[in-house]
Amino acid sequence: MQNAFLLIRRLPNGMQNVPATMLREVGIDDKTAASLIHEAKLDVLRIQRDQLLRECDKTQLPDMPITTEKRAAWARYRSALRDMPENVADLDNVQWPVPPAE
Repeated sequence: MQNAFLLIRRLPNGMQNVPATMLREVGIDDKTAASLIHEAKLDVLRIQRDQLLRECDKTQLPDMPITTEKRAAWARYRSALRDMPENVADLDNVQWPVPPAE
């Protein structure tokens, strides 16, 4: 994820929605900036993950017309999504789980 497009929701000094590239200019030290950027990247990852989970919620409904094997494959995919961000080593190069073939 590019820092140029990353917004920090709230800074310790109360400022809101500050681009990550401007943290130094608004008086945030490097250690705090790194922590804020890391948390913002986690937030973005969680938002994307939650959207992917919502998109495949229907695969787990009992009246969804798919095979037991396909339902299990979707369950494994959803489990891999839920394990994020804990299993992500590099927030700048996220390897997303691949959904089962339709």
